Amino acid sequence: MAEDVVLTELEIEENDLLTRAIAYAVAMHRGGLRKGTSIPYIVHPLEVLNNLFLMNADKKLMAAGVLHDTVEDTAATMEDIVVLFGKEVADLVSSHTEKDKSLPWRERKQIALEHLATATKREQMLVFADKLSNMRAIYKDYKELGDDLWKRFNQGKEQQAWYYRAGLKALGELAGYSETRCFYEEFAKLVDDVFGVDAQSAGNLYNEAQLLKEKGNYDEAIDLLKKAAQAENIKAMMELGYLYYTGEHVPLDKEKAFKLFLKPAMGNNIEAMFNVGMAYFYGEGCEQDYKKAYEFLYPVAQTGVAEAQYNVAICLNFGYGVEADGEKAMAYLKKAADKGLAAAQHSLAERYFYGDVIDKNLEKAFEYYSQAVKQGYVASYNNFGSMLILGQGCEQDIIAGHVWLEKSAEAGEVNAQYGLAKHYLSGEYIEQDYGKAMHWFRKAAENGNTDAICSIGVMYEHGYGVAPDAKKAVECYQMAANEDNLPAMFNLACCYYAGNGVKLNKKRAIYYFTEAAEAGDIDSMIFLAEAYNGDDGVEQDLEKRYEWLKAAMESGDESIYYNLGKCYEMGSGTLRNERMALECFFLAAKNGDCHAMNDIGIYFANGCVVEKSETEAFNWFKKAAANGDNADAINNLATCYENGIGVDVDYEEALRLRFEALKLEGNKNGSE
Repeated sequence: MAEDVVLTELEIEENDLLTRAIAYAVAMHRGGLRKGTSIPYIVHPLEVLNNLFLMNADKKLMAAGVLHDTVEDTAATMEDIVVLFGKEVADLVSSHTEKDKSLPWRERKQIALEHLATATKREQMLVFADKLSNMRAIYKDYKELGDDLWKRFNQGKEQQAWYYRAGLKALGELAGYSETRCFYEEFAKLVDDVFGVDAQSAGNLYNEAQLLKEKGNYDEAIDLLKKAAQAENIKAMMELGYLYYTGEHVPLDKEKAFKLFLKPAMGNNIEAMFNVGMAYFYGEGCEQDYKKAYEFLYPVAQTGVAEAQYNVAICLNFGYGVEADGEKAMAYLKKAADKGLAAAQHSLAERYFYGDVIDKNLEKAFEYYSQAVKQGYVASYNNFGSMLILGQGCEQDIIAGHVWLEKSAEAGEVNAQYGLAKHYLSGEYIEQDYGKAMHWFRKAAENGNTDAICSIGVMYEHGYGVAPDAKKAVECYQMAANEDNLPAMFNLACCYYAGNGVKLNKKRAIYYFTEAAEAGDIDSMIFLAEAYNGDDGVEQDLEKRYEWLKAAMESGDESIYYNLGKCYEMGSGTLRNERMALECFFLAAKNGDCHAMNDIGIYFANGCVVEKSETEAFNWFKKAAANGDNADAINNLATCYENGIGVDVDYEEALRLRFEALKLEGNKNGSE
């Protein structure tokens, strides 16, 4: 059994005072209900009393707490409170009692707030305990009813928010006392949860979030950032936007990031404008819109932000969201590059290399590639290395060039992987190594390079570093051909044509040759032209032969000029046209074709299409004889010497030439 507690006379007196105060409040508030509820009103004064108790308030202050509404809301008078509970309690109650109810609500509350700012600690605690109880009730009902709650009040949400936020500010000293600090924090949180966060509070929340981050309390910090962002605190909106964009400490959500950046961007925040512009440019978190991207990025570019200048350059170059302007694009690109942006340096280097919009300048191209690679910009490694290998715009350095190619290839750059493989395969610029060639071809193939797949097929077909395997070669060709790789289509067609690694099927071969030719492969065009001449088991079709020769010529192949000329000359597959034939012969002769030179000589000798000229005929026969093993040309030249055609008669030279032609024909017949 516990020892009996002995109370002092003062304690007995104060306990009696508090008991009487409770009883009085219960009696005076009997039948009263809290506004809009069925809850007895006395619950509120009792909660105020309890709040004060938990704040270590004295008994008289607690008595004032339970009595604080009796004068305002019941028949009790201040004189009654003085008589029953003493002047000290009455003064406390009076400090929390509105003096003139006839004044407008806002004015009455303003007077109370002004008094509160200079009130004693005990008076502030009394008011605080009351407002804390009220906010708890409001919060509970707000969660259930939402904005319908404000129908209970004569003054709506906006006015109530002003009053409670102002009260929070006026009671700010209580945040510094140990006995009231935790209750003040609770009150502040309830105000924010119900009314939202005001600008000042938002700033405080942002600062508190930074402290929590430093302590590693990211979840709590993010909760505060969200509240601050809801109150449109720019710093919070930006930071939270970055977190959502990167997925750091929160689920990745670029749409939320975009929405957070948009508000500050509309307020001309440069950083936010950049983020929104980039979001519109790439369609991240929003629908892609180049016009809006340009509108946001252009003013940012004017402030000197290199990344914005670079993207403005892209818009201007390609006409994304703005009228294309190559010169302006280059101006912004150069600004970004000179500010040290690696992507811009790389892009500008490409423009100088190819002479795109600006004059070609290999030295400038190499300079900007050099700047980009120094920053570790992987996309530049391959081009930089290639320029070193070839000595383009710089002193040639094959070893250093291949170092950069290797770096690029190892970083996963597919063009570097493929280019390096070709060097190892050919032994050009580097010691031939079939093993390394196959290694890099496979790497490039894994990254989707169909030329590399085709090249692997070539290595299997010819046994470069591997046992010859025509079947594997066909598999590679087929794989690349399925992706519309033209060299692979050609090689696959050749395999079907010859029955190499696959069952001979010329119909299938012609199919692949045609597919490749129609897609622009010149080798396939030439093969088809020869095949349709009727050789080697393919039905002759001279019209198709002519069409494919013409297509090859139009595609830039100069090797077919002579054969095309013969088509015009003989009317083979097209209408006879000796003038077109001669034009083709001239083009072929320009490329050193001795047969074309000989035929031109015949045209001049006969005066066909051109004015007859024995001198021209002789000169062309002489060129033909000197430029190839052409027995016909040598015999024609001999005829000129025998008959004095364009040259003085010289039987000895003519005889020599006849023997030379006979010897040449004999050698050919022997070899055949």
